[in-house]
Amino acid sequence: MLVWVNLAAAADIPVGPTQTLTTIEDGVQAASNGDVVLIDPGLYTEPGLQHGGKSITLRAAQGLGTVTIEAAGGTDWYRVNGGGIAFDGLVIDALGERKVVDANNSDVTVTSCEVRNGAAVDEGGLFAIRNGDLAITDSRLESAAATAGGLVHVDGGTTTIAGSELTGGAAATGSAVHVANGTLTVTDSRFTSNTGTTGTVYCASLQGCTLSGVEFRGNDATRGAAVSLLGDATYALDGLSLCQNTGSALIDAANGTVTIDGLVLFGNDVADGGVSFGAAATSVLTNASIVANTASGSAAALDVRGPLTLTNALVAFNDGPGAAVALNGGTLAATYNLYWSNTAADSDQAFDATELNVDPLIGGRITDQCDYTLLRPYTDSPLVDAGDPALPLDGDGSTSDIGGHDEVVVVTAPPDDDGDGWRADLDCDDTNADIRPDGTEVMCNGADDDCDPSTPDDQDVDADGTSQCQNDCNDDDATIYPGAPEVPYDQIDQDCDGFDLVDLDSDGVLLPEDCDDNDPLRFPGNPEIPCNGIDEDCDVANTPDDLDLDGDGVSQCQLDCNDGDATIYPGAPEVPYDGIDQDCVDGDEIDVDDDGAPIGRDCDDEDPDIRPSAEDIPGDGIDQDCTGADAQVAFTGRYGYRCGCSGSGGAASPVLLLLGLVLARRRA
Repeated sequence: MLVWVNLAAAADIPVGPTQTLTTIEDGVQAASNGDVVLIDPGLYTEPGLQHGGKSITLRAAQGLGTVTIEAAGGTDWYRVNGGGIAFDGLVIDALGERKVVDANNSDVTVTSCEVRNGAAVDEGGLFAIRNGDLAITDSRLESAAATAGGLVHVDGGTTTIAGSELTGGAAATGSAVHVANGTLTVTDSRFTSNTGTTGTVYCASLQGCTLSGVEFRGNDATRGAAVSLLGDATYALDGLSLCQNTGSALIDAANGTVTIDGLVLFGNDVADGGVSFGAAATSVLTNASIVANTASGSAAALDVRGPLTLTNALVAFNDGPGAAVALNGGTLAATYNLYWSNTAADSDQAFDATELNVDPLIGGRITDQCDYTLLRPYTDSPLVDAGDPALPLDGDGSTSDIGGHDEVVVVTAPPDDDGDGWRADLDCDDTNADIRPDGTEVMCNGADDDCDPSTPDDQDVDADGTSQCQNDCNDDDATIYPGAPEVPYDQIDQDCDGFDLVDLDSDGVLLPEDCDDNDPLRFPGNPEIPCNGIDEDCDVANTPDDLDLDGDGVSQCQLDCNDGDATIYPGAPEVPYDGIDQDCVDGDEIDVDDDGAPIGRDCDDEDPDIRPSAEDIPGDGIDQDCTGADAQVAFTGRYGYRCGCSGSGGAASPVLLLLGLVLARRRA
């Protein structure tokens, strides 16, 4: 459709902070069929918009990057039912919450725009078009998700995408674009980092799809990481480049008549071949470079399940368990192709007389940068002018070349002096066959075996100052390296000596048997030394360092002199004269009064004044000197009379003493 009114009748509707109409919503409501809403620079947060029955344009008055619209309302920000809507020079952000346009029986045009961050609960994360035309030109569509058509879903009408990039879409079918009905034409565009189940571009239409000059890079899908062709229609793919995509069957040609001319498959990682030609499809592949792809399934490059005509194809350096060109129930008419160095096999079919099996002498096969110029042949390459003479001539007027390259490198291919299959311009050391771009890096040999500085000969991943070549036994843990402090008993070898530290005191006994792994004098079997406070033999139960056998509260190490008798211990009450040393001090107590005379010599061991060495006091009735009798008192009168009293009669009465004195006086 895309039928617009006569521009002469169109009017410009200014919108902006300083204009009479300050919001885009105001401009949409004020616009008539064919009008242009001219939006002044700024950020506009707009609620859900809609119109029907008219075709209008929203245009940045000063071009791309000057107007940003935050689509802030509704599940579908802009709904159009009849007529059309055109966006020109705008940045539209759906804030990850809604799709941007839902159009029924309407045409949508997107020119020089950035549209991003969409989300749909159904089809079309950014744009959903039913029975209308969609034209996207010189724009970027980014980051959206839906059930089908992560960025764009079209059901009916004509869809054209030119000079644009579609990236970051996610959907089960058509992670970037899903065309259910109608036609699709994509030219000079890129599809990057889209993820889904089936097809980055999903074309199920019976009207067919055409892609020309399109690159697919970094996309992932279970099936058709680039294109899924499912309708019984005519499909034309021209000048496609596919690099660093993952999944299975990058181009899934399941149905219809499929013509592919000018295809580059370079450095992809897939399950079942770069291209799967289905049993229900009739396919032609011409002028292809299928180089350095990796596959895990039955086909390393081409999975042929239906009839395929293969001409002017370079199939080289592909890796997988199956043949590069695998016949899985299909038929192959192959002419003017070159096969070289595919891992398992070049083809399941014998070579035609026009096919070659020699080094293609191309610029290289390093895929990390997706540098397609590496696939160009040198002037002395066997690819040059070796194609089908029935095909159109090259740009230089000569016979077609084999491969999908667009020009020839006008130099002679460098030599391969070491014979490792890599020429000197690609080999970082052409004097050593063990050093080459597809080599395996051998650590610590001082050589860059794989010609890739990103896989170093030595490294210190954990940045502990000790590299792997310096015998770091765990380069993922900065606490582990030769000479690191060893943490005992943690089952980790921190110091890289091959063992965990489990015998700190080096006494030959490990925990838990060793009761003190910090003391080499404590271990089972070591002689127990009593009373030193140390359990030398680690056997407290059987050989304790101290005992209190009699339970008197005083242990042997507390100088209990008889640990078999609870009445004997230091400080116990001493029972004198029983022949037992109860208090463990100087034997049995035999001198209770502590007068120096033991019992047996001391006639009264409870009085320190009575002892053999004491001076007896005469007449006091006490035998202080233990002679057996008290000393006598003698009285002598004036006339010589004497009275002597024996101490044995007891002490003299004071009356008697007085009487004696009186008698003595009278006699005088």
